[in-house]
Amino acid sequence: MYKISFIVPVYNAAPYLHRCIGSILGQTYQNYELILINDGSTDNSLEICQEYAGKNNVIIITQPNAGVSAARNAGLRMATGDYYFFVDSDDWIEEQSLEHISKYLNGNDVDVLRIGCQVVRNGSAMSESLSKTGKITADVLMKRKYFCPALWGYLFKASLVKENKIAFIQSLKYSEDSNFIFKCLSKSKCIYLLDEQVYNYNVRENSAIRQNFTIEWAESNFVALIDFLKFQPGISTAFQKKAVHYYLEAYFSMLVRVGNYNRRHIYNNYLTFCCEMNTYLENSSLLRNPSIVSFEVLKLIYSSVFFSYRLKVRLASLYKRKVIK
Repeated sequence: MYKISFIVPVYNAAPYLHRCIGSILGQTYQNYELILINDGSTDNSLEICQEYAGKNNVIIITQPNAGVSAARNAGLRMATGDYYFFVDSDDWIEEQSLEHISKYLNGNDVDVLRIGCQVVRNGSAMSESLSKTGKITADVLMKRKYFCPALWGYLFKASLVKENKIAFIQSLKYSEDSNFIFKCLSKSKCIYLLDEQVYNYNVRENSAIRQNFTIEWAESNFVALIDFLKFQPGISTAFQKKAVHYYLEAYFSMLVRVGNYNRRHIYNNYLTFCCEMNTYLENSSLLRNPSIVSFEVLKLIYSSVFFSYRLKVRLASLYKRKVIK
């Protein structure tokens, strides 16, 4: 029986913590540990965590506020399980989901398991469909219908993470999830899809990430990409292309939402990033140094692709959503 390490960063999540923790402790599969990392909460989150301190499989870490990546790294250092399952403190998992996951992991020697998720927004939910269960390659997983840029869409084999010294970039405020995921995928020999709803992602309309888009956040996509290319030189051109296009789409779509900015300054920054990234790309044509006009065209193309997809997802949700009690 594989042991699952739940790693849950906690920062001012008091209204949601009981539901999150309860969904984990209520699992019928008992070979797991729950690591709660209180990251300097200023509400009563720590007190709620301490209510569960008597449980044998609950570990509580408390630290000064250092950000979610630092909290997750603290959890990784403490974890003793065979697989890591990152859960956000305002989300929850389905009943008996560990039973299904454990049965699926047994005998398959899975490095990365992509699980089914449900997005909950304003009391209604939309479940995604992965359309298949079984083994796939990293290149296939990078397709939009399968890829999830958030940690909660996966379980990661502990030995894969440890042997390759994969950790979170603590200086990043955005794109730290995708950077970690890309690193794990690039080192994985066995990747599986599990087309079964396991995770419930709670969309909080007042969360910082949904309100504050900045130039720094947009450019963090390049920082994450450069770090990944340094980590895994020589990865297939196909995977490189998918990673580059993912981060370009994220960068330009976020840039559009930032609003007013110094266009010449941002353009010059972009050229600097392109120059550095091309030193790590096997196919240097993946990132060119465009003119400022071409830069604006790229922004239009990539942001249009992103927002078209978002609109498609929103329209689909009108027909698939269900009420969450």
